[in-house]
Amino acid sequence: MVGGGTPGEERHTSPELLAKLVHGAPVVMIVVDAVGTITFCSDAVTPLFGYQPDQLVGTNMLDHVDVDWNPIALESIVSAMAADGLRLPMLFRIRHADGQRSVVEVTAHAAMDDPVVQGLAVYIRPWNEQAGIDDILEALAGDETLTTKLGLFVRVMAGETLRSDGAVLYAPADGRFGRVVAAPD
Repeated sequence: MVGGGTPGEERHTSPELLAKLVHGAPVVMIVVDAVGTITFCSDAVTPLFGYQPDQLVGTNMLDHVDVDWNPIALESIVSAMAADGLRLPMLFRIRHADGQRSVVEVTAHAAMDDPVVQGLAVYIRPWNEQAGIDDILEALAGDETLTTKLGLFVRVMAGETLRSDGAVLYAPADGRFGRVVAAPD
C-alpha cells in the first residue's frame, strides 16, 4: 500500500500501467505547451494518422491543423489554452503524414498550471459522420426531446458545413417565432 491507501492502489497508479493505458488507447493523446509546441504524443498517432510520435514532438500543433477549414479553430485553441479544465469537443481537420486530411473530434483539458501536465492535454479521435447519423436515427426512434434530436442534427451538419453559421429554429404551427433549439457549440 502507498500512503495508507487501499490494497492494489500501487498497481493501479504505477507509471508502467498508466503508460500502457495511454499508449494502447484508440485515441491520440498529446500535450501542448503554452506556445503550441507538442511535448508528448501517444502511439495511437501511427495507425490513425501515419506519424511516429517523435515526428510530432517538438513541432507546433498548428502545423498539423487546417485552420482555414474551421473559421473558429484558432480562436478555440487560444480559448482552450487560457481556460482551466475540460473543454467541449470540437471538430477540426488535420493533415495526415501522407498529406491527406480528415475531420477529427478534439477534446482538450487545460492543465497549464499542473506540475505534471504543464500544458493542454488534447484527445483526438477520428470523427465519423455515420456514427453521428446513427445517433440521430436512434434519437428519432427513442424518447429523446426535440432539442436533443435537433442538437444531434446540428452536430452532424457542422461536420460538413463548418463554414456556415447555422442554427435550428423551432417555430410553432401558428407561425410565431419559437426559439433557437440547436446551434453549433
